[in-house]
Amino acid sequence: MLKSIFSFLIIFLFSISSYSQERVGTVSDKSGNNFKVSTISFQFAEFPNQFKNVTSHIVTVTKNFEATIPISSLISIEGESDNYQIKYLYDGEERLITGKLKPGKFVCKSSFGNLELKSEKLKLLVFEQKPLEADKTNLSGLKATVEFTDGTKVGVFNIKVQSKRVISTSRVRGSADLVEADHFNFSIGDSNVDVDLKNIKEIEFQQNRAASVVIRTGESATGKHSVSGIDELIGIVGSFDKGEIFCSLNNVKKIVFD
Repeated sequence: MLKSIFSFLIIFLFSISSYSQERVGTVSDKSGNNFKVSTISFQFAEFPNQFKNVTSHIVTVTKNFEATIPISSLISIEGESDNYQIKYLYDGEERLITGKLKPGKFVCKSSFGNLELKSEKLKLLVFEQKPLEADKTNLSGLKATVEFTDGTKVGVFNIKVQSKRVISTSRVRGSADLVEADHFNFSIGDSNVDVDLKNIKEIEFQQNRAASVVIRTGESATGKHSVSGIDELIGIVGSFDKGEIFCSLNNVKKIVFD
């Protein structure tokens, strides 16, 4: 009996402690108003389907890629225009990434009641308490270096290609599902080839859906991707040293596999 009571007290005290550690912060909008807020969440204007998990996350959009950041790991978000400096904790270190915020709104509790602020109207969000450590991304699996059209590069783990599968029936027209794959499909002349990414050494993207593919045997071929008329290749997904990443194919020049 005493043991049961003791266990209950431990659970009760732990729940009080967890509740008391709920992070609070200060929100400033671009008109100059400041609010003390808590229970901070984010609602996307359009759900970012290219990511598997964005619950309790924000998505930052840089020049070349998009990345997810857990709200629980945020230190601050600050910006004067539509570009923001986002500080957060990852792998025991304070990280900084600069980019736009995926459109949506912050939803918080304030002394005045529930507060909503559109992402483009945010000037500053700073937390008073220390952030939680973000779940360290599984930096394993197939690794490649993605080179963007501006010459910058980023290492991507667990790399996959992402396609938009368009469904066209009498009932549903123009709807699309996003599909991830560990193989690359392209046409060589009149033939279609489906190559495992692990067997590829390099893919270089060119204009008009053309792609030059070099496999690990040294053989190469040039063809066109997204040839089926059903799947449209839209980008690259995976993990990097800051979290989950999506690279639009429009910005990718080359992928070199380790």
